[in-house]
Amino acid sequence: FCVTGKVTVCSYSVEVYNCASGSLDCSQCLGREDLGHRCIWTDTSSTCKLNTESQQIPDTCPAPEIRKIEPLQGPVEGGTLLTIQGRNLGRRVSDVIGAVSIGGVTCTILED
Repeated sequence: FCVTGKVTVCSYSVEVYNCASGSLDCSQCLGREDLGHRCIWTDTSSTCKLNTESQQIPDTCPAPEIRKIEPLQGPVEGGTLLTIQGRNLGRRVSDVIGAVSIGGVTCTILED
């Protein structure tokens, strides 16, 4: 907005972001769309970059890749809190609700 008097004073709000920062995989990159960021994942270079050419953002990422699960053991009754780390695990929590199961039992997803 601007206020005009003897001098015109304007105030603008600008968000500065770097698509590559904090976007280590496709799902993290495309998930930034929820923040209003115009980022796109490039499979050829495996990088997240600003979508300057208004390319259509893909709906899917490569298949999930699980790299680590902790802990590796727990009681048969269940109730063990697991941490699953990997790449392309989903753009948002809603992508994985009902999709993670162990021994045929669906896991409850906890948000950070």
